[in-house]
Amino acid sequence: MTRPKPSSDAAAGAGIDSAANEDSAKRRQILEGARQVFLTEGFDGASMNDVARVAGVSKGTLYVYFDSKVALFEALVREERQQQAERLCIIYDDDDAELRATLIQFGVNLVEMITRPSNIAQVRTVLAVAPKFPQVGR
Repeated sequence: MTRPKPSSDAAAGAGIDSAANEDSAKRRQILEGARQVFLTEGFDGASMNDVARVAGVSKGTLYVYFDSKVALFEALVREERQQQAERLCIIYDDDDAELRATLIQFGVNLVEMITRPSNIAQVRTVLAVAPKFPQVGR
């Protein structure tokens, strides 16, 4: 099987085909499958075959969206960071809310987020991969 040639984004160091930049249902399906595989198998134990199987897509479809396992993992880490930032940075529309109460709620949200088992597992996986792929750890 031949892999699609990397897009200009991949050539620029992004490691992701242009199709992966679209917020599509298929891309989300692949990322969810990858999340499950990486959390259970770790980075080294995971394979693109496993991800394709769990995501319910063909290996060819997987490579249309992500040109390598590293690119897939990077995209997954970026998505997780984005979701975490969005959860933490909720803007409260309550004009009557006191600063103290808002800051306390922010702290509670932060502690809940960083102590979630899935977050701890992801951090461990990133730390294990970072020596080989420093760009993932950044």
